[in-house]
This record gives sequence, C-alpha cells and structure tokens, in this order.
Amino acid sequence: MLTLHAAPGALAGTRRRVFSLRLLGDDIRHAPRRWQTSPEFPGLTAALPAGAPMEHALFPLLWRA
Repeated sequence: MLTLHAAPGALAGTRRRVFSLRLLGDDIRHAPRRWQTSPEFPGLTAALPAGAPMEHALFPLLWRA
C-alpha cells in the first residue's frame, strides 16, 4: 500500500489483466491507521489490537519454515 508502481496502458481493443499480491513478513504487527486504507479491512481494528501479530483470516499463512 502506498507503493509506487507503474505499467503501460492497454492497447486499444485489448484487455489488460493484472494480478496484485501483497505479502507480509512474519514480524509484522497490526498498526491501525486513522485514514482509509486500500483495500479497507472493515472490523480489523476491533479484531486485532494495535501491536498484535497479523493472525487473522484476512491474512492467511502461505508458508512456514
């Protein structure tokens, strides 16, 4: 979020397909924001207190060493 990125536009008459993936490190903690984030995570602040590990269904574990 708030990461600078760019791509060329789609050519006329063609469709541009995009896949976006955001990964979190295992040391990341919840840091509630006063502003609207993109995407929004309704109810996350109520479910995870500030400083809690991001252990929530919205952030599934993909791999563990």
